[in-house]
Amino acid sequence: MIKTMILTKSIPRPTKIRGNRKERWCFQFRNKSFYFFLTGYLGIIAGSKSSFVRMPLKIKNANIRLKKYFLAGLFDTDGGFRGNSLGFTTASKDLNKDVHDLLDELLIRHSLDKWENKKYGKFYYGIRIAKSEIDNFLNKVPIQNKEKLKRIRSRFP
Repeated sequence: MIKTMILTKSIPRPTKIRGNRKERWCFQFRNKSFYFFLTGYLGIIAGSKSSFVRMPLKIKNANIRLKKYFLAGLFDTDGGFRGNSLGFTTASKDLNKDVHDLLDELLIRHSLDKWENKKYGKFYYGIRIAKSEIDNFLNKVPIQNKEKLKRIRSRFP
């Protein structure tokens, strides 16, 4: 699907499986114009950024439809089950705040939490969708990950 939208000779490759994790794939883009679109137009910083990434300003200032798709993409990749509900975890305080603000804008009730990984001395930030809001979240956010949606629907029928 990516190769139909972006001219690249890159080939998806499986990554090394660690522990009991599922197989994952890596796709390294080798397309200068796509790189400049991400870094220049969207303002996404190249390189390691897990602790300070945030929602691009172009998305923050976009229409609500685009914001919903951004949230869906984030959930498709980094969202999942959090306790008895759904949510996100990030190392970025700024991204956590941006997602919190977007959920407020969408009128989706949620809670925030923060904890320290004692081993690495690093803080992580979480968002948990209120259990009573799961249907509201799923109706408003156009999640594309069919496998994840199937697991959610089986756990929260």
